[in-house]
Amino acid sequence: MGGLQECYHISYYSNFNFFHYDLHQWADRIQYTVYEGKGSHYDWHYDTALSSFYENSIRKLSITMMLSEKDEYEGGEFQLMLSPKDMKTFELNLGDVIIFPSELMHRVRPLKSGTRTTLVGWFGGPPLR
Repeated sequence: MGGLQECYHISYYSNFNFFHYDLHQWADRIQYTVYEGKGSHYDWHYDTALSSFYENSIRKLSITMMLSEKDEYEGGEFQLMLSPKDMKTFELNLGDVIIFPSELMHRVRPLKSGTRTTLVGWFGGPPLR
């Protein structure tokens, strides 16, 4: 099974068992992201946005799949802020997947060296009530 298909199945399984959002399918185009060289990063942000695929739809679930082996880069940890006093840090390896509500603040810390490559996607649905 390819990475995109795996992301799709993992997201739906996770939503069915944990999140219980009313979802359509992919909310936007899948993003192939390459962080290359010292300092490459992505600052704190939320993924909530209007879907470009469905009218009156928003991103609800975010998914990141690591496409790099851990020994191909240093730094670049993924951080997820669960609350102002609870931040989780993940060092991802090839094939690792993180799924989280799109309204959670997150970032990718600066690389120290190497190249870090991921697939990033969002599942959307009608606005939350």
